[in-house]
Amino acid sequence: MKICVIAGWARSGSSLLAKMMGQYEGMFDAGELIQWWMATSKAGWRCGCGAEVVDCAVWSAVMAAVPQSPRAGPSVASFSAEGVVQRFRDLPEIWWQQFGGHSEKVENSRQVLAAIYHSIQSVTGARVVVDSSKSPAWVELAQSLDNADVRVVHLVRDPRATAFSHTRMRGTPTGIDGQKMRQMGAATSAMYWTVNHGTLATATRRSVGRERYLRVHYEDLMASPRFTVEQIMEFLDEPTTNGPFIDQRTLTMAPTHNLAGNAMRFDSGRVRLSADDQWSNELPRSTRLVTMAIAGSIMPLLGPTPTPTTR
Repeated sequence: MKICVIAGWARSGSSLLAKMMGQYEGMFDAGELIQWWMATSKAGWRCGCGAEVVDCAVWSAVMAAVPQSPRAGPSVASFSAEGVVQRFRDLPEIWWQQFGGHSEKVENSRQVLAAIYHSIQSVTGARVVVDSSKSPAWVELAQSLDNADVRVVHLVRDPRATAFSHTRMRGTPTGIDGQKMRQMGAATSAMYWTVNHGTLATATRRSVGRERYLRVHYEDLMASPRFTVEQIMEFLDEPTTNGPFIDQRTLTMAPTHNLAGNAMRFDSGRVRLSADDQWSNELPRSTRLVTMAIAGSIMPLLGPTPTPTTR
């Protein structure tokens, strides 16, 4: 089973990247599986195809296939988001298990996540499940699964851009009328940006192995979408033929069964991509200074944004 986890911080383009990858044969854009428990239980929550998750042909089949984990253990349905290790504070417990300790919570979470991944693959027949959950703890949990080939695409966007995005009201990512994306202050966003990216670039990279880790910058993705997505497909050892691109920046996107993520997951049709750089003109100077004071120290760790050549 091959799993590609898009890791990073919110408002970085992970839903867009997952949807582009999901246009290729053999790839399944699952969206943010970390939100499985909310998406499969909250009335009105919609799949990327437009149907309510509980009525979607794909997700209803997946839910029917995961009543129990592969080994005798916890029922997937009986678990809640609070019962699964997924937050940054859960990392020490996950690492303790990896170094020979024992955590019932981590072990149960491994079984539950394995059941979900296996059921998705069984129902969809996909070679690669694309999971845009982003959380370093979720990545560590996924890469600890038995018989799983986990590849990590570490997606990095300028911290000033994500801070600006977090201060704005956005669309309805759940598909439930009136429900908006979460807002937070720039300082809080920068703090999460720093701890997430710092962990992914160091501990996670060592944990999964350098050959299964690829860092991608949002700015490069938007500058050369086709080139960058095809680089990712090659990293996954998947073919780049018969892709959705019409030219280097334009593609046709069919609906995918993205479970959760940005509201753009509902978009389809012909799209010409360009960077969202509104922050460069509208982010106040004081907010820039606060953001860089918090996040600037680890930016060199993430490397300069490379300029890809055009094919």
